[in-house]
Amino acid sequence: MKFGEYVFRLIYHSTLSAFGVWYFWDASWWNESQGGTMNIWMGFPNHTIEVGVIWYYFVQCAYNIDAIISLMEHSTVIKIQSPFALNEEGWKSPIVVSWSPTCRGDFQEMALHHVITNFLVMMSSYFRLTRGGCYVFLVHDISDIPVDMSKLANFMKW
Repeated sequence: MKFGEYVFRLIYHSTLSAFGVWYFWDASWWNESQGGTMNIWMGFPNHTIEVGVIWYYFVQCAYNIDAIISLMEHSTVIKIQSPFALNEEGWKSPIVVSWSPTCRGDFQEMALHHVITNFLVMMSSYFRLTRGGCYVFLVHDISDIPVDMSKLANFMKW
């Protein structure tokens, strides 16, 4: 289960890193010969946002939403029961949520990480801070490649 998850993560982070470097390479706010990072704020907040940047944001947000859903799916058990059966305290709740035996040890940290990440993605998009957001995404994705590779090496006892 975890091995497949980290293979997917490695492919995802590698693909998005390669796409980000390729797509942003000629952007005026990326390319050092055109001003580079000095141009991040040029025309803010009225600079145009390219279609590729919008899709880059959509894919990043979708990945983070999927990550939090997947984390919840693997860490909790939801049971549906009859609410009409009485117990000592009275009526039962129709839904019982409990921790899964496969709950990750770092569940709270990862859940908080994904909630904050999604909040930052949405707010940077709303406030048109997409150029800086693309830098953050790219640094995050590139730095996750060696993490994913080391996890896979660890799983293979290499």
